[in-house]
Amino acid sequence: MPNSLIHKVSQDDYGYIWIATENGASYFDGMRFATFRHDPGKAGTLSSDLVKTIYTDSRGVTWIGTANGLQIYNRENNSFSEFSLQYPSFTGTPYVTSITEDKEHEKLLVSVAGLGVVVYDGKTQQIDTETTTALKELYGTSFLGTLFLDNEGFLWSYAEQGYFFRVNLQKKEIDKLQWDPGLNEQSDNIVVSAITEDPVNRNILIGTYNHGIFIYDQSLGTIRRPKGKSASAYRIRALLAETKKGNGSGLNIWVGSEDTGLKKFDRELEEIINPDFQYAPIDLDNCKVHSIMQDAQGNIWAGIFQKGLLLIPRSTNDFEYIKLSASMGSMSANIACVTSITRDNSGNLWVGTDGGGLFCMPKDGTKIRYTKDNTPLPNNAILSIAADKRGTLWISTYMGGITSYSPRNGFKAYSDDPELQKVICSLYDSKNDKLYLGTLGHGVKVLSFSDNRLKAFPDINRLVWVSSLCLDDAGNLWVGQTEGVSCFSTKTGVEIHVDLAGKTDGININSMFEDGGGSMWLGSPDGLFHYQKEINKLTYILKMMVCQATWYVLC
Repeated sequence: MPNSLIHKVSQDDYGYIWIATENGASYFDGMRFATFRHDPGKAGTLSSDLVKTIYTDSRGVTWIGTANGLQIYNRENNSFSEFSLQYPSFTGTPYVTSITEDKEHEKLLVSVAGLGVVVYDGKTQQIDTETTTALKELYGTSFLGTLFLDNEGFLWSYAEQGYFFRVNLQKKEIDKLQWDPGLNEQSDNIVVSAITEDPVNRNILIGTYNHGIFIYDQSLGTIRRPKGKSASAYRIRALLAETKKGNGSGLNIWVGSEDTGLKKFDRELEEIINPDFQYAPIDLDNCKVHSIMQDAQGNIWAGIFQKGLLLIPRSTNDFEYIKLSASMGSMSANIACVTSITRDNSGNLWVGTDGGGLFCMPKDGTKIRYTKDNTPLPNNAILSIAADKRGTLWISTYMGGITSYSPRNGFKAYSDDPELQKVICSLYDSKNDKLYLGTLGHGVKVLSFSDNRLKAFPDINRLVWVSSLCLDDAGNLWVGQTEGVSCFSTKTGVEIHVDLAGKTDGININSMFEDGGGSMWLGSPDGLFHYQKEINKLTYILKMMVCQATWYVLC
């Protein structure tokens, strides 16, 4: 890239990502950058190295707005041609700050410092003198700054000088903006720096440099403060409401701030929150974010002042990353790998980690962390979790035995039996009210809640190193081991599907699942196996491949 002082990020019809910077322009074609600068001795170059905006219109024309005029990009010869403003009475420097189109895609609207909004016919590229003159008289100022067109076709404009307007282009009238009575004083001195429209509720979010975020509430027809107090504490530089599902499970609203990095706006709470980034190559809590854009694929591009361009890839396959960290914040590190997951009777999700303790995630998405420091848990290495029908959790820890938890009684040590020091997996049988515990070195144990007795299951010595448990619809217990899989009747303890043990000998079966057709799926480090019980057939399916999403910083 020509420079890390980024003013604007956009995308053209070919999918190229354009970057307008303080010292030239670039596009990224997915593989490499092409960089352009002003060369006074060469035709077809940028008219100025100070590029404020780049916009591709509905006809595929890419417009370049610089500190010294408006240009059109010629793809055939990779050059730029001058575009006359067609306004002879204007003799100042044509400093272009913003470009957009009207709702019907018939007019091109160009904001020029000292001239105002100049309107061109989209097809002929000729100036619309009548509309341009009408807008000039309407505004009463020639410094409109940045332009934003909302879904209803209203043109919003705002400038660092404090000008802030909403214009009805059809009627060529300025709409008088109504503010909540308590905001009258602030409305006179706000410096609007960014505007976006929430596609969910159609509210207009107004970011300011000196008073945080305001909301133009479409249902009320007034500008009000967000419900959350945090939204007024940030110096806003960029806003983006996603129009397609990108990073996460919904349509995010991204906030770029002057000195506190990249945030999100929670539309329900109306609070500014810290994104839960899996990995960020730069400190996103302490940087300046001046431009944010979502591309056609749903990826997020953020221009980080003096640091470069950040790409946040779109979430794929509808998976959302949930980070387990010791503290909140976009830069807080994930502290441990997940070893077990279960859901209790109240719908809370419980996640056990290797070294990070136990996390509880209620339906509201918050995270509560339990460790040996704030509970009787013997250590933070959680091996397995199971929930019984009473809502009690049964938690095993490495070399720490079994701990129980219930909302009424809290955490309590249940057993430190030497044979329960390494319970690697657990399974609750709701029909018979029994808890099965798979151990490393001591086979399977079963806890019967009817008489509170713990005993070995089945009563054979062959089961030693257990790695997974599964209960099928017939009530049979499948036991995955480091050396194959076995199946037993929970009523008699008799082994069934005896031939399967021989077929899986030497294979570490670390996960199992019964599908709706009664077939078993067996997961191992060697790949996936399918077992059809009716015909006693074991089939090797595939070797699993895992692909992790990547972050990029482009400098």
